[in-house]
Amino acid sequence: MKFEILVVDPSDKLDFNSVERFKLAIGLNEKLCGSELTVKEEQYKKESQVVLIDESNQNKWNIQKLDTSKSLGDLYSSAYILTLEADKEVIKNLRRPLIEHCKKIGFSRIRLLTDEYSQHIAREIRQIL
Repeated sequence: MKFEILVVDPSDKLDFNSVERFKLAIGLNEKLCGSELTVKEEQYKKESQVVLIDESNQNKWNIQKLDTSKSLGDLYSSAYILTLEADKEVIKNLRRPLIEHCKKIGFSRIRLLTDEYSQHIAREIRQIL
């Protein structure tokens, strides 16, 4: 299953401005990641994207930095798309802590892009209606 959010820092409050630093901010949170976090460098050699594999929990994290230099009027200092691919229970349990962590590190605007767990629940409810 996939859970994906857009996180935006419109007022330059973050202490970082790269996927490498964002990777550290996610990886240091023990609620989100286990102890065996590895970078999938052979697949993604872009400066604006990193893929992390949490070996202990079998989760896949994708962090992609968006180019905000072309946004109208410099509305955003930095923006990222953060994707978590994991099994149903992991997605269920990490959605809220992930959003809370993103707020804590300085992202003031967070938008939900994909939540396959909620879609799964909606399909189950439709079947019994």
